[in-house]
Amino acid sequence: MNKLDLLKELKDEVFVRLQPSPGKGMGVFAIRDIPANINPFGEDNIKFVKIPVNEIKLNPNIPLSVKEYVHAISVCLGGYYYLPDCGLNNIPPSFYVNHSKEPNLKTTGAEESFIFTTIRPIKAGEELTIDYETYNDDFTL
Repeated sequence: MNKLDLLKELKDEVFVRLQPSPGKGMGVFAIRDIPANINPFGEDNIKFVKIPVNEIKLNPNIPLSVKEYVHAISVCLGGYYYLPDCGLNNIPPSFYVNHSKEPNLKTTGAEESFIFTTIRPIKAGEELTIDYETYNDDFTL
C-alpha cells in the first residue's frame, strides 16, 4: 500500500479498533458510525488454511498454551480449524469479535473465506458482535 492508498483507507475505510470489552476480555469497537450491509474490516483478501483439529491437539511439539490460543481464536468446522494464512502473530481485528445472541454482524462465505457484514447501522463506540453458533461447530460459552 502506498501513501495515497493509506490516506484513503484512513479517510474512508477504518471503522474499528480493539479495546477491552467489559467481562469479555478484548473486543472490537466502532470508532465511527458504520453503515448497514458493509464489511467493516476490509479483510476480503484473508485466506484460511484448513488443518485437522487432531493435527494440532495431538501434536506434542505444540505447547498447550498455543493449542488453547488456536482453539480460542479460530473457527472449527467439520473437525478442522481454519487459521489465517498470515499466521497467528498477524491476525486482524475481526478475530476478536465477541459472541452475542443479538449480534450486529453476520458472516457469509465458504470455509476458506469468512466475510463479515453489518446487519444494521452501528454507532461509534458500540461493540461489534456475532453469534458464534451460526458458523462454528465447536462453540461453547
